[in-house]
Amino acid sequence: MIISLCKTTAAISASAMVLISQPADSKHHATPTLIAEHLSVVPGTTTHLLITFKIDDPWHLYWDGQNDTGQPPRCTWKLPQGWTISEPVFPAPHRNVQPGGIVDYIYEHQLTLVYTLTVPKDTPAQTARVSADMEWLECSNVCLFGGAKVEATIAVDAKPDAQAKPNPAAKTPLEAVKPLQPKPLSEAQNATVTVTGYSGIIHMPDAIRIEYFAGNKSSPPKDSSGGTVSDGSTLTIQFTTKAEPAIVDGIVAVYRTKQGPPVYYSVSTAKPAPAATEPPVPPIK
Repeated sequence: MIISLCKTTAAISASAMVLISQPADSKHHATPTLIAEHLSVVPGTTTHLLITFKIDDPWHLYWDGQNDTGQPPRCTWKLPQGWTISEPVFPAPHRNVQPGGIVDYIYEHQLTLVYTLTVPKDTPAQTARVSADMEWLECSNVCLFGGAKVEATIAVDAKPDAQAKPNPAAKTPLEAVKPLQPKPLSEAQNATVTVTGYSGIIHMPDAIRIEYFAGNKSSPPKDSSGGTVSDGSTLTIQFTTKAEPAIVDGIVAVYRTKQGPPVYYSVSTAKPAPAATEPPVPPIK
């Protein structure tokens, strides 16, 4: 079995919260479920796996970015031999500002993580089991560690004329998370991001409000509470960094009307990773 690890963020700041060890038999306040996008797949293609958390009110989970007090869910995957899985795609979170300028990016009520599963070309017909051991931090007025195992079965149809069979249970969570998945910045008309020294300037001509969520590659903002928000079409962010130029990397929430909701865009001035040497695997249609 191949094990794949989810990405994690910085350690928790104990000074900012009360952390309590949760007894093994106590009830979690976030409950994960694993749903496969397809009930059956074809060798040599990709599909999506969804881990959807139902989160009790008033508890929350954390985004995979620069939180002041929390860390995102993480998991250990167990897959059939040769199968691979991507890092999770996190939806845009909610910006939560606490007294003292403490800023976290959180999820309330529900969180759906989307993974891309690759099925090798030489996979024989079988009923495959995929599973993940989940760990997360759930917080309200106190914080607790949670854990659970989630699993699903996926049939592999290796016949020459085989086609993937969609899973009806995946339709609703996929549709719900789609508006929260950041779009490429290129889809925002005339949007620009410029960096000069320790400053980053985000310009959205049609915006009435802009919010910046600092990702893991971003230079740390000097003021995450007030310095990453602007009413208007331009947001100027001052960063704390020893190296020039600063790096802008994360999510931009763009409000174009007072009623909202915002449109989310991914933004990054970080150097791209080296190009993959293997050809891409075609997605399941």
